Formats: sequence, C-alpha cells, structure tokens
Amino acid sequence: MMKYFAMSGEKRANHFLHGQPNPIFTRVFPDRDFATIGYWFWLKSSKAHGFDVKSFDEKYIYMRATELEWRDNTTFKRFDHDLPIAARCVVEGKAGPELKIANTRFQYFASCFPYKSSIAGSAVNDLDALVLMDLGGDLGRLWTRVLHYHYN
Repeated sequence: MMKYFAMSGEKRANHFLHGQPNPIFTRVFPDRDFATIGYWFWLKSSKAHGFDVKSFDEKYIYMRATELEWRDNTTFKRFDHDLPIAARCVVEGKAGPELKIANTRFQYFASCFPYKSSIAGSAVNDLDALVLMDLGGDLGRLWTRVLHYHYN
C-alpha cells in the first residue's frame, strides 16, 4: 500500500499532489522504496506549514500526528499509539479490510510539549479498491485508492 500513500522514491523527490486547500509534498524515512518499517511526512505547503505524520511496519500503515496550528509546527496532535488506517498489503484491485480501533487517545502539544489529552472515539477505517482519478499537480491521471475514516 505504500505506493498509494507515498509515491515511488523516483517520483516523490520532484512531484507533489496539487490538492485544495493544500498540496501534499512527501518525505519518507528511510528514503527508499519497500522499507520494512519507517515513517513519512505529508507536508501541506512548500514552506512545510501544516503536516501529517504517518508510519508503517510489516502489518499496517498508521496515522501518528497532524498539525494543530497551521503556521506553528511546534503545535500538533499525536496519537498515544499510532492508529492503524490501512493494511500494509491488500489484494491488487480489491478494497482493503475495514479496521476498527477502540483506542484513539491522543495528546495536544504546544512548543513540542504535551498539555492535554483527548479521545476521538472508536475509529473505523475503510480503503477503497483502485480507481482512476486525476491527482492534479504534475501527476495527472493515475490509479489510486481513497481512504475513508470516521470516529464513532
């Protein structure tokens, strides 16, 4: 599933997704394709204001953190435990399995220090089968997937 979340190393260095209200620039660590474990940043502007931090291992792709105040990257929300959002591997052309997660506790951070916690409720994450769509920016039309998640 990493190829749908983070593009190939060859493309992500010089391409981005032109989304509205913000584009997505991707930086992966370690910066190589098919790493077993790691994380990446979805930077939501060319000046790195706004971000999501995702992580991955052999089993899942996870949501780790997201910005809190757009122009202050020392403010963010971070899950206590990385929240599974998709299986790492799914059958080509098929939808991913529905993931239900009960523990959605997260912390609010300011100046990179936690100051309160909250719970989003139980999470349900669904990954669609492949669909051809215009990804905008300089990518054009590609086969991709859409992730749906909501909290109960």
